[in-house]
Amino acid sequence: MTSRRRILVLLLLVSLTQAFAAAQGKWFTAQNGAVVPQAANATPVIDYVFPTSGSGPGTVFIFAARDDNGWQDLKTLRIYFNTTAVPQGGCAMEYDVASGKAQVYDESRGGWMTDRFDPNTFFQFSVPTKGCKLVYGYAAGQSLWQYFYIIPLFRQPVGTVLHIFVSADDKSGATTGWVDSGTWTVQANQPPTNLSMTPGSGTGTHQGFTFTFADPNGASDIFQAAVQIQDASAQRQCNFQLVPISNFVSFGGQFGYTDYNPGVLTSQYCNLDLRQSWFVKDGNNLMVHLGIAFNAGFEGQKNVTMYAQDFSNAVAPVATMGTWTVGSAPGPTPVITLEGVTNGASFARGGVAPGEIVTIFGTGLGPDAIAYAHYESVYLGTYAGSTLVYFDDVPAPMIYGLAPQVSTIVPYFVNGTTRVRVEYQGRSSNEVVVPVVATAPGIFRSGSQAQGVIVNQDYSFNSDKSPAPRGSIITLFETGEGQTVPSGLDGILPQVGQWPKPAGAVRVLFGDVAGDLQFSGLTYAGVMQVNVRVPDNAPTGPSVPLVIEIGGNRSPDGTTVAVQ
Repeated sequence: MTSRRRILVLLLLVSLTQAFAAAQGKWFTAQNGAVVPQAANATPVIDYVFPTSGSGPGTVFIFAARDDNGWQDLKTLRIYFNTTAVPQGGCAMEYDVASGKAQVYDESRGGWMTDRFDPNTFFQFSVPTKGCKLVYGYAAGQSLWQYFYIIPLFRQPVGTVLHIFVSADDKSGATTGWVDSGTWTVQANQPPTNLSMTPGSGTGTHQGFTFTFADPNGASDIFQAAVQIQDASAQRQCNFQLVPISNFVSFGGQFGYTDYNPGVLTSQYCNLDLRQSWFVKDGNNLMVHLGIAFNAGFEGQKNVTMYAQDFSNAVAPVATMGTWTVGSAPGPTPVITLEGVTNGASFARGGVAPGEIVTIFGTGLGPDAIAYAHYESVYLGTYAGSTLVYFDDVPAPMIYGLAPQVSTIVPYFVNGTTRVRVEYQGRSSNEVVVPVVATAPGIFRSGSQAQGVIVNQDYSFNSDKSPAPRGSIITLFETGEGQTVPSGLDGILPQVGQWPKPAGAVRVLFGDVAGDLQFSGLTYAGVMQVNVRVPDNAPTGPSVPLVIEIGGNRSPDGTTVAVQ
């Protein structure tokens, strides 16, 4: 999922172990049984502080100290929120790297508290002092960096401008000194609110819902957001809880994380698909998208409530924000035909290939306004709005749903023939049996034109006004390449540098002349990028026929490229 996941990366840092021994002011390590002198001791530095400015009752702060001799060389990391670099009158804490314990300064208790705590063992440890209340903490060392992550709620008068003083020292006594890293203005806390639910009502057995919460102190002030879908008696319900600070999800007694273990959480009445659930912070707003499938036995109208709590324990009270009727909505039964199952790029018929984007034409397949599926982390969701497409009764990754047509990606498991049907708002279409072929390549084109969607070497789009010179490299996009190496995974967004290759051999023809293939690999779920050099003897003109051949099967005629 983007910037909203950077905090979790820091939270999940795993401490590394490395042995050091001190002698004559220098660090030594063993190599092949011998003690070898290393570089002279390096002075630590404060490498990262976030945020460096802002206002509110408190927020998430992240600090990173670097020691070029390794994070284990650090001794103490100190953080003072005050008008001057002293603990008195402010919010002060120290973290001892070796012991992994922290202590806070509290004037009401006579100074530094002797009872140290391990920030990593407290989810909401609520350490109160006169200057602030610590409600969250985490510390982790990795490579050269020691990270410290806290949420203080300040108790100084509203309008007080606190400087963010940070220092670090190592085991030899080398120190950064106090680094004035920014300011924070104390403001009174204001409670969060429940803003909206989209859609606010409807009918179906599957739906992607978006819930929006707001906090005047910023979305990062929201500690937890909760949604309940329940019948009037509240005896049958689906409960969802999100802790944005850690991406932690609780659903029906099961737990997960939206980034790191995408899958399906199940309960008696509902299933939550983490592959198509996400959240994003936008200023004061926290938007939470949930992909929910309702189980049999939960039919009927349900009330949908929202609730939020901030780090000061102020709440947006439980409020009913909409309704949803679980079951099949009244309306026409979706209808599809074998002829309506086409390649998503060329719209050719005749069979589908594993991993191919297909467009299915019919009636009653989706809403009048297009509904898109969502990528969550690296997974494409299996429904768009209330539309699903099944291959052999398995829901496939979706791209969009619309009344006359839907777009989906053929799962990689299909073989021989596959049974295809479309479901919208709980109403299932007829089933058609479609042949499965090894490959069914189709080149993406510019709408209804013959011109392919092609990028020239100078990054301009290929056209009759911007032709590709002979000898230059062009980039084209296709779908229907079939099985890949390594084996394809349904609905996965390929990671940078890890582009699955087509299992079949690839050729690109300019007229009857083969180009010099430079690269071919999946760069998006269902989409293969192909880089090819235009032959020196390629035909020229605004509409040179372009064909791609994969595993011996050719794309349909009719696609062109401009060559000069």
